[in-house]
Amino acid sequence: MTKGTLGRAFIGLSALLLAAPVVADITITLRGIEDGKQTLIEVRNGVVRMSEQGASEYSLYAKTRDKFIVVAERDGTYMEIDRTMLGQMSTQMAGMQDMMAAQREQLRTQLQNVPAEQRAMMEAQMARILDAPPAGAAAGQRLRIEPLGERSVAGVDCRAYALFDGTRKAADVCMAMAGNAAFPAADYATLTAMLDFMRAMARAAPRVGGPVDPLMMSDLQGVPLELRGAVSGDDFTLQSLSRDELDAARFEAYKALRRLNPMQDAMAGGLPGRMPGEAADFMMTPPP
Repeated sequence: MTKGTLGRAFIGLSALLLAAPVVADITITLRGIEDGKQTLIEVRNGVVRMSEQGASEYSLYAKTRDKFIVVAERDGTYMEIDRTMLGQMSTQMAGMQDMMAAQREQLRTQLQNVPAEQRAMMEAQMARILDAPPAGAAAGQRLRIEPLGERSVAGVDCRAYALFDGTRKAADVCMAMAGNAAFPAADYATLTAMLDFMRAMARAAPRVGGPVDPLMMSDLQGVPLELRGAVSGDDFTLQSLSRDELDAARFEAYKALRRLNPMQDAMAGGLPGRMPGEAADFMMTPPP
């Protein structure tokens, strides 16, 4: 090979390397503002691992497979959730909501013969149990987004927003945006892909009458570094971010466990309804 050929080959290889996505292991540590508990969000080779302090359960998201994996080490089991399953879950939830609507009407009819004071108490209980919409937004409704400028959380730049459910303020959030030097491009893409999946999951199988992280009911793009004012109390803030090398076993060990069928176990409480503190507390919460 001549010097000229070698030089051109070197230049070509350099251009290829510069154009390739930058990948590095990342560990994001979130701290609960109210309870002080830590949530770890670890990223390695297109896979995110989320775990909460003191919990034996954790969650994984594999970007190339676009699958969310719920791992229960104590039970020796795991479940994989994909987009097809989300569609099936959404259909099942729609059926359940229709059934509950019919039950509400039946109960209201029966209450017509109950004394007024007792009827008022029972109707209030019905409203709390059957009629309560997810905290942060009515079912299917997206929160209104109001930009608040740029700031920094634990030394990492982010863009601040206020989220509104109508005129009521639901939360304040600060999102790291694309191109942020703290996040290699490929890892940033993995994290935002997981956020999109978790939103789809929360909307496909909402917790009836239960709180939903405001991030799940908004269309904000980016990596959440801080969430304050959430009705559910799942506020969090970035504590630290490191690029130390991660053990591959932390992302692969679940494969030795017994795999469950999500569609058979969802109604038994085996699926997560939110993110970490559900990070979606980062995004993003592993299962309770």
